[in-house]
Amino acid sequence: MVTNNLRTPLLILASPRTGSTALGQYFLKQFPTATYFPEPDWIKHDPSVMGKFTNNIQSKDYDFIVKILYYCMKWYSDDIRNFLLSPATSKIRLRRRDTVSQMASLYVAMYRNWTYHYLDKSALDIKEIIPVKDDQNMDWVVNEILVANKQMDESNLKFDLDLYYEDLPALDETGFNKTPLPLNYEDIKLAFAKKLNR
Repeated sequence: MVTNNLRTPLLILASPRTGSTALGQYFLKQFPTATYFPEPDWIKHDPSVMGKFTNNIQSKDYDFIVKILYYCMKWYSDDIRNFLLSPATSKIRLRRRDTVSQMASLYVAMYRNWTYHYLDKSALDIKEIIPVKDDQNMDWVVNEILVANKQMDESNLKFDLDLYYEDLPALDETGFNKTPLPLNYEDIKLAFAKKLNR
């Protein structure tokens, strides 16, 4: 992964469940003075997170890394969005080749009360079976991932780095651990493969 052409402000545009939050943390090694904003628009954040991020841009403090899900750019004001998508930022596109695993990962997060990140290594030994139901939740996951991926694939932005989850370096030192898989993870993947006729 050649990164010596990157600079701050650094924008990571991603699809869901691609390791993008950990990737942003990884880049703090390259830009140790930068402030990292993982999804400042996220509804579970304190609103002050978005305020601080916006203030950085308005005050021209551009030493930051921001990770945003591409389809969430609509939540940003026109001036912020125009700045982020302008040549002023280095841009990374992060996708995932294995769409079935991407959907299964989002499904697991949903059934774990929207748990996306595992920072505590002692909490990784999860032995559970997650119900697999062909219902509106599964339909929502399929639609969410397909729409997000289509927007990413069709973007005409000039990216400084184009990455896939499957090609990422080891992100062990970022503090983010891979999502522990339920015992029936392969069954979940099979259900999504059937939905996609794969």
